[in-house]
Amino acid sequence: MRAAQIINSIPNWVWMLLLFTVALSARLLCLTSTDIAGDEPFSIFFAQLEPAFIIEFLSKGNNPPLFELILHYWMNMVGNSDYLLRLLPAIFGALTVIPVYLIGERFFSRQIGFVAAILFTFSTWNIRFAHEVRVYSLLTLLAACSIWFFMSVVKHPKKNRNWALLGLTWILMLYSHYVSVYIIGTQIILGVFFVPKENFKRAIVLLAALFLAYLPNILVLLARLDEVVESGGTWVQPPGWGEIYGSVNLMLNDRLVSLVLILILMAGFLLTKTPRISKLTEIKQPVVFILIGLLFLIPYLSQFFISKWFIPMFTDRYILYTSVPLYLSVAWGVDHLWSNSKLRFIGPLAIMASVIALSTLNPSNNRDVANAVHQVKEWQSENTTVYVIPEEFDLTFAYHYDRAAFSKLGKPEAPKSELTNALKAQGIHVLSDASELTSPTSAQVVCIDAHSEFLHPNNGILHKFKDEFELKDSVHFLQIFDVYLFEKK
Repeated sequence: MRAAQIINSIPNWVWMLLLFTVALSARLLCLTSTDIAGDEPFSIFFAQLEPAFIIEFLSKGNNPPLFELILHYWMNMVGNSDYLLRLLPAIFGALTVIPVYLIGERFFSRQIGFVAAILFTFSTWNIRFAHEVRVYSLLTLLAACSIWFFMSVVKHPKKNRNWALLGLTWILMLYSHYVSVYIIGTQIILGVFFVPKENFKRAIVLLAALFLAYLPNILVLLARLDEVVESGGTWVQPPGWGEIYGSVNLMLNDRLVSLVLILILMAGFLLTKTPRISKLTEIKQPVVFILIGLLFLIPYLSQFFISKWFIPMFTDRYILYTSVPLYLSVAWGVDHLWSNSKLRFIGPLAIMASVIALSTLNPSNNRDVANAVHQVKEWQSENTTVYVIPEEFDLTFAYHYDRAAFSKLGKPEAPKSELTNALKAQGIHVLSDASELTSPTSAQVVCIDAHSEFLHPNNGILHKFKDEFELKDSVHFLQIFDVYLFEKK
């Protein structure tokens, strides 16, 4: 029996279970090898609030509330250890392999679905964000589902269930992260060209339902957009031209994989028996291939150019969802160009092997925050005042310094007030500018700086300490943490 026949003889549910198990294992292996850091404490802290207050508070910031609401109930059910907190995004990440496989299997072939699923499973980038207690693995899962339902609408436009599932996925995406407008907008544009006109009534109903479901948050979105425009952008820097290619390299684990991919495609084009011109013109499944290619290119490139010239948002976590159509496009290209070769499995095996070989199951988040906070504790004494800068670092510091204080919740209008008071009671103050600083009366000052100059340039805090105190010691921790010990002159 040929290998293809063996693969096709195995039931779909077996493949999905196997792929999910492998993907989950890859994400659980080093789940807590890195510190809780970055924006993770933000999500964890606000997920402790009651659901109504989560929605109310997050409406004032950059984060729609869906992930924090799910995390709230998750924490109540299973607990809040580092492992259990990160287990949730790891599950979302592993679940994504199922729609990735199904898109390939249903619209192309089982082999294409399997190859795309393997590329996703061993994507270091996707593993990295499956280790982060943030929304990104959930958004990628929803994006994969939206592609699945959108292509189902294109293929079977008269099935109301496909429209309903697509609409539900869109709503969940909008309440997950604002960058979802890129893939939703892309699907709306493509729908105009690929969905038969007699189904436009269904499309109008879908868009009306989407508008009504998102109506409570539309004003929030517009207010946030206006605030970003007025402030001149986000924390993300405008991308360089090299990032168009560089980000694809990251999605494929390494630029070496990109080189292998190019060689595989060239070899498939040159070595198979099909005449070269017909290999380009006699494309099987032309509509779905064009769709999956555009579902990658349009959001990927539009997000790049908008970031380049208007509002920067082209960064790893914000474009993670585009990896799904990329892997499907790669799997299709390799499979198609090798389809008429006697060695047709060489191409797919080579790209899978290169991705697996260059995969990292323990990707670093470059944040050695636990050791930095431990250094603060080592230097702290009864006659020490501790300063945490900038103020945006307060939740991360508190998470590693005192989990009991981190769990203290203030009134809904000021949820961090009790945390701030608990830190002050231990001689710890949070600030972002020298103008907020009153001269310490203690004989010793410990300052932990989480690259405050990035968010608050020329804040002058360290300069003031160096003017009034003698620097006795300092230690740097990966990648942005510096701990300073000052004593009175």
